[in-house]
Amino acid sequence: MSRKSTRLANLDASVMEAEMRCGSEWPIGLVDAIAQAHQTTVRCVVERRRVLRPSTRYGSNNPEFNPNFAN
Repeated sequence: MSRKSTRLANLDASVMEAEMRCGSEWPIGLVDAIAQAHQTTVRCVVERRRVLRPSTRYGSNNPEFNPNFAN
């Protein structure tokens, strides 16, 4: 089981790095390249990006993206 979690953690790290470098508009082919590098599917990369996006962009301490934050 730890091998799967390690692979997922490595994939998450790549997705987060791409998100930091490219923002929300990834270059064409980046998802394919990440999928190939991690021996997974494009669908898996897209799903990890979707899952990780709220935690990287909508942090609880970010008033710009948190509608419940009192100004």
